[in-house]
Amino acid sequence: MKVIRDSNETLVELLNSKIQTFIDYLNSLSEEELMRSENTNWHSLEHAEHIYNSLKLLPPLYSTPRFLLQWKFGKANRPSRSYEEVKKRYLDKLIGRDMRNNPFAAKKDKVLIKNEIIARLESCVSRLNKKVAKMSNIKLDQCILPHPLLGKITLREMILFSAYHVEQHLNSMKNNMQTN
Repeated sequence: MKVIRDSNETLVELLNSKIQTFIDYLNSLSEEELMRSENTNWHSLEHAEHIYNSLKLLPPLYSTPRFLLQWKFGKANRPSRSYEEVKKRYLDKLIGRDMRNNPFAAKKDKVLIKNEIIARLESCVSRLNKKVAKMSNIKLDQCILPHPLLGKITLREMILFSAYHVEQHLNSMKNNMQTN
């Protein structure tokens, strides 16, 4: 049975779409709204910085030759999961997790400036998408990377996770605006 996966173009479009929706929402918020947070939730700029922090390591890794990635992290022993499978697995892993010590969270003493975060996000995603667009299916589906919650996942799954992760934080930001 042959596994049919999203094309590279579809992966690039998915991540671009999620990032653009996220950035458009950030741009729609007033300065006051950008800094609003409910209880212990992050404000919108902290969400944006977190997204950038979670993505910035990927472009150099996606530039790494396949043999080096496989030497360092191993080789996939199963087919890549779909977007819905990655999403479900991530949500299952989040249950009961204490996310206060998240290594990808915005640093508390860092001054966050919306336009700078957006520029860094756009640049990072552009570099990443250029790598993904040229990547072979073999590399996307056989090379793995460590994920702090999901364990070892394929390069394809990391893009799918990243797209969902952006969507999840956008929804958190929207919920935060509704509770205030």
